[in-house]
Amino acid sequence: MGVVIRRAALADALELSQLICNNAQVAFKTFYSPLQMQIFLRYYDVASVRHNIERQEIFCAVDQQSILGCVGLDADSVVGFYTRLDQRGRGIGRMLMQSLHQHAQSKGLSQLLLYASPAAVSFYVQLGYRIDKLLNVQYLGVDFEETLMRFELPKI
Repeated sequence: MGVVIRRAALADALELSQLICNNAQVAFKTFYSPLQMQIFLRYYDVASVRHNIERQEIFCAVDQQSILGCVGLDADSVVGFYTRLDQRGRGIGRMLMQSLHQHAQSKGLSQLLLYASPAAVSFYVQLGYRIDKLLNVQYLGVDFEETLMRFELPKI
């Protein structure tokens, strides 16, 4: 059996938190100050991830053993998109985003928004997202430089 995309369950919260935090500590270390990293890790602790699973539509790419990546939809915004570092380059991120786009289309959405960290902008551009503007976003009282991006969903 290959990679499957499924909805996240509350039981996935610990593994998702670990995946996201491990990813951030490597991928964002050159972009985030120590304070920003501390806030980011708190923002994605297990309790916060559980809360997100309850209030957002979170999807996981899984194989037979573990979660390989995740992405969420919060109204018309893409949130929490991460691929396990040892799984990058296998097309899992593209698979997650294509699945999310199909889900958003089925809900009648015409566009998606996302706030991209500096590390992820080029990936989203490759997927067809357009840069809207650069801005500072506050998480738990700390500023983060992010890029607001838009994606026009094809009409079904």
